This record gives sequence, structure tokens and C-alpha cells, in this order.
Amino acid sequence: MRYAQIQRRRAQAAPPSGRPASVRLLVRAAHALGTRSTPLLALSVLDALPGYVRHVVLGLVDRHFPDGDLSPRPGADLPTHHDFVSLARAVDVVRDGPAGPALDAAYRRGAGGTSPLRRRAAADHARVRDLVERARTGAGGRGLRRDDVRYLLVLAGYVAELERMSFTGRVAPSFPADFYSDLGALAFDLYTRRPFERLLRRLQPRTLLDVGCGEGRHLGAAARALPGLRRAVGVERQPHVAESARRRVAAHPGVEVVEGTFGDEPVVETFDVALSSFMVFYLTAEQRARLYARVRDSLNPGGTFVLGQYFPDVEHMQEVLVRDRSPLPGLQLALCAVGNVLVRAEALLNRTLSDFASVAYWQETVDELAAAGLVVDEVLPADSMYYSWFVLARRAEDVRGTAAPVLEEVTA
Repeated sequence: MRYAQIQRRRAQAAPPSGRPASVRLLVRAAHALGTRSTPLLALSVLDALPGYVRHVVLGLVDRHFPDGDLSPRPGADLPTHHDFVSLARAVDVVRDGPAGPALDAAYRRGAGGTSPLRRRAAADHARVRDLVERARTGAGGRGLRRDDVRYLLVLAGYVAELERMSFTGRVAPSFPADFYSDLGALAFDLYTRRPFERLLRRLQPRTLLDVGCGEGRHLGAAARALPGLRRAVGVERQPHVAESARRRVAAHPGVEVVEGTFGDEPVVETFDVALSSFMVFYLTAEQRARLYARVRDSLNPGGTFVLGQYFPDVEHMQEVLVRDRSPLPGLQLALCAVGNVLVRAEALLNRTLSDFASVAYWQETVDELAAAGLVVDEVLPADSMYYSWFVLARRAEDVRGTAAPVLEEVTA
């Protein structure tokens, strides 16, 4: 499906009508089963997560905007404020008026005490926090050990870092350094590994470059999925992570892990596919510009740059693709609505925590790639939740006549 066609369909689409009855029935069944180990347990956790995030946002509003006026305060970092208000809109606690964004009246504290909507958000927050604690201590039974449930609870614990956020500067995370690797490993095995392998089998590269290869999971998957892969190089700047990647790919001949940064040195080797997965938020705009230009120079003619990333502003693509491809669009869009709240929370964490340097937005990414001579050719869902994406870009001279990006499903 052409990107221009997606835009036309989005402009013509009717407004969302809320959850269909079938989804409401599934959610009620999920809650009725409690924490029993069934696939519906993850759905019951997902149903509570927007309220969980809403409670976190309301706590931040109470602390930083006690009068309910969400206009930026003196000295506030404006991008951080922008992303916070975007998250507040996503959980539906903000209304825009003539004076700017303000807390919805339904969530304001009054003489009658806490509003019903606040109490509901607090109940969702308490339920998720209880599940997180039970999973942490091993007291939750087999259901909370399911990978799909465990991932959601780890992510909920990560979102809780927002409770400490500042609007004037970044804060250090409270978790250990290996948290990101553990969360990434769980997400890769649970959601993105199979779509990534299908994508590689379609592209059939004989040489591959992985910039910011982490612990080598994508390199290992590529070596297993591509019998014809002659050479793969991973670049990782953290020495202990690079060593972990070497151990992971040691059994695969032709796979090498180089410790260092993908810097400004002259390109001496080119590749059929270059990959960069969930790492551009560690880079400033200037560093991303250098990365994309270097990637462009590292591609063979006809080669492909695969950027794996989540974006907080792709609902316009997401909804059209779901309606076009999903056999259960009502359920899928309900899941996407939860996922989009979590993506915006993660984007705010990218803005808040000292480990990160920036937030990846869709149009900004397209423009930065274009400035480096790379044209976005396809956009593929990287997981069945439509949470993250593979952005396929090619050298401008290799995409002559392509008027717009293409959206294509690879998660079936």
C-alpha cells in the first residue's frame, strides 16, 4: 500500500467509535479469570495499563501544575513539556482551551473529594503495582511468569520512573545498567525476532552491518535465518556489551563484533543491508545526521538501511494498516490504543532519563534520512502489536520514480 493511499484513507476514515462489544466481552472474561495462566491474562493487564499511566500523569500534574494550568513554567525544558502534555492527552486528562492545555474538570480535586475518574485510575495503578510486586517476589504463580505478562509488568515498572521526572533537566534512572538489555531481550524474543527473520529472508543480504548491535541478538538471528550470509559486522560502543555479543555469535563464521563507535572514519567496506535497532534515541540530532550519512555511504548499490524504532506519532499509518490487514481490526485497534499510550510514555522517558539524548519522531526521522541521501521506501510493523516499526530506506539514486513510502505487513 502506497503512503499517499494511506494518507487518503486516513483523511476519509470515520472517527473511531470506541471499543466494540466483542472487545469489552473479552476484557470482562480476562478480568474474571484473575491471574490464571491463560493468554487472556495479558489482556487484563493491558486493560489496566492506561489507568496506571493516567494515575502517574495525574500525580505529576498535582506536583508540578497544582492549579491545573499545564502551560510551561519558567525554566522548563520545552521539548520535555511538549512530550508530557502529549502523554497527558493520550490518557485523556487534558483539554485545550483559549489559555492553553489544562487539566480536565473531571479530574480536578474538589470539595467533594477525589473524583470517580481519579479513583478508577488509582485502582488500576494499585492493581498493576501489586502485580509488579508479586511478579518480582515470585508470589504471583505461573500466570505472572508468562513471558507476555512479564514483559508488560517490567514495562510498567519502567514507566514508574516518570514519577521522578523533572521539567528542567534529566534524572538518573533508578535501575541497574543491564535493565535495558534485559527488557530488549524479552521484547526481541517475544515480539520482533520472527518479523525480523522474515524481513531478512525477503531481502536476502549476503553482507550485513549492525550499528549499535547490543548483545548481538539481531546478528545471531541473521546468521541463523540466512544460509547465504557471507559476512556480518556488528558495531557496539560499550566494551562489556560487545564482549557479550561476541560470545553470542561465536559459533557463526563470518560474524564479527567491533568495539567502538560508527564514527567519521572513511568507509572501507560496504554492505547489502545496514541495520540500526532501537538506538537512535541515544544520539543527538547532529550524531544522527552523521550516522545516516555514514550508513548511506556504507550501502552497496540497491542496498537497504533497516531502522528499527518506535515512534509516538504514527497513528495515521497504524490505523489504516490495521483496518486494511488485520482479521480482527476492532481488537487490534483496542490493543494499539494501549500500545500508543505506552509508546508516548517511553518517548517521555527518552526525554527524561539521563541515559538518552533525544526522542525519535516520524516526520523528523524521514527528513533526517532524506538529508543524508536516504529515501524511506517501506514501513513494516516490527511486532504483532504495531508498537514498533522497521523503516526501510534506500539510497536516493536507487529509488528513482518512487513517489512515497510503502506500508507492508510482515507480521502475519
